[in-house]
Amino acid sequence: MHASMTELLDQLKPGFLWVGVDGTVRYANRSGTRQTGIGTGRRLQHGELARAVAAAAVTQEPHPVVLQLVGNAPGQAGTLECRVIPGLEGDDAFVIVAHGQEGVSGSGFETLMHSVRSDLRDPLRAACAALEVARGARSDGDALELDALLDRVDSLLRRTDKLVGLATLWDSDVLAADDRIEVWPLLQRVWAEVEPLAIERSVRVRFQSSIDTAELATFYGSEHWIRRVFVECLEGAVRCAPLGSVLDVHHEQMGARAGIVLRDTMLFAEQPHRADVIGHKLCSHVLALHGGQLRDEYEGPIRHLVLELPTGAPHHNDESGLALAQAQRYASDLAAVMNRARRAGRNQAADTV
Repeated sequence: MHASMTELLDQLKPGFLWVGVDGTVRYANRSGTRQTGIGTGRRLQHGELARAVAAAAVTQEPHPVVLQLVGNAPGQAGTLECRVIPGLEGDDAFVIVAHGQEGVSGSGFETLMHSVRSDLRDPLRAACAALEVARGARSDGDALELDALLDRVDSLLRRTDKLVGLATLWDSDVLAADDRIEVWPLLQRVWAEVEPLAIERSVRVRFQSSIDTAELATFYGSEHWIRRVFVECLEGAVRCAPLGSVLDVHHEQMGARAGIVLRDTMLFAEQPHRADVIGHKLCSHVLALHGGQLRDEYEGPIRHLVLELPTGAPHHNDESGLALAQAQRYASDLAAVMNRARRAGRNQAADTV
């Protein structure tokens, strides 16, 4: 397993085991070893858990297991709740474990592992295969093979970067940032970054707004992460667009909310099968932390992707610290506007005296 993935898994609080259908533990994080007493390279001794691993690998469905701890881990007793989910290769499974009353929140792990399985496994294999071919062609000076390798590695690195971004916000309910963000200028800056790819693919982008750009509302949050979402969506939409096509991007003001609409796009769609699961999870999570959402709209058979965010007065969510930061920044902006208005009024009164 790659060192970066090992480091990520070792930081997770629940235990994690990667097990082959033969019962051999290919990898166990620190928590998993501590809770079960089973380390990397050892074999599962519990028959029910071994059967669940085999079943998950064959059926590609999760299997819950509750084990009785009988001296399996030093100083531990009681029950061990496990959730067994399909692994990466078809002959393996992941075991997520938690001791006693802690329980297992399987959805987070399943999101991560499903993302790795669907978005990283095939690109990693393709990059490795391209590397072998490029090594063989190096002595022949075959530039085409080297170009293919670079494309594969570039795809793998982009997907890995998304996974790192998702892991950075992993299990986060708070995105503490109070930037005042103007949507339209931010979109223009993002487009300057994406434009070279669009030129390469002969894809033109048409930006439109339902109201005058001078009247567009602002919103509050993390400009860094919102910019990341815009880059992911615009770049992904350009990659999905047919060569030589036009991508329509609309800004719509909907009361206290604003929507960035990517019209007629297959980005993040379940079909085709190359859906960007990691990118979709990352963008959805960031928008949700800002009180927004990522959703589909349909106009007959045509699918539009909508990035929706709260504008005007800050979004309020009692479960998120972002609301307080938004409110503080909004109040500061409002006070500055009122002070400017009062100064202008005093100056006008002085001119009339």
